[in-house]
Amino acid sequence: MLVVNFLGNDFVNNRVEQGLIYGNISLVYIGNNRIMALPNTYNFEIHHGKIFTMRNFLTFMGGMFNGHGTAYPIYFNGTTKINTR
Repeated sequence: MLVVNFLGNDFVNNRVEQGLIYGNISLVYIGNNRIMALPNTYNFEIHHGKIFTMRNFLTFMGGMFNGHGTAYPIYFNGTTKINTR
């Protein structure tokens, strides 16, 4: 299993919106040079260990005004081929 961070250096030119929603996802190799993403949970959590991030700030403010939210699953559909060189 490989954990990929959408906001890190794992993806160049990625969309910031995707990174803010998904953060880290887990990918698994399923054979024949194909991978798939495992289900994840969006749970409105504050990520500790970082002094300030816009995501943490917005999550905190959203909790103050709208409540803490209910966690929900995110399912990724399909597979993709790994390009080999």
